[in-house]
Amino acid sequence: MTPTTLLEPIDVARRLGVGPARVRGMARDGLLTPTAVTPRGVRLFAHRDVERLLERRRAVRRKRTNTAISRKWVGARGGQPDNAWDPR
Repeated sequence: MTPTTLLEPIDVARRLGVGPARVRGMARDGLLTPTAVTPRGVRLFAHRDVERLLERRRAVRRKRTNTAISRKWVGARGGQPDNAWDPR
């Protein structure tokens, strides 16, 4: 696909791993801006915009994963790792 390729909502949904309704919601919420609209009213999205959104979603997912790993490691017991040796 070239960077100027236009994608229909179903193609964007497949790329992002969501449903077409979610893609329409992303467009409505301003997370994804349609590049064009067909006479039938179908929104078309630029491939580069979809890739940008996909990378943002991956970055958020990586951050959440890293945070979850950190919380598990540090634990809720006074900043000690969950598997810390307890001298008691």
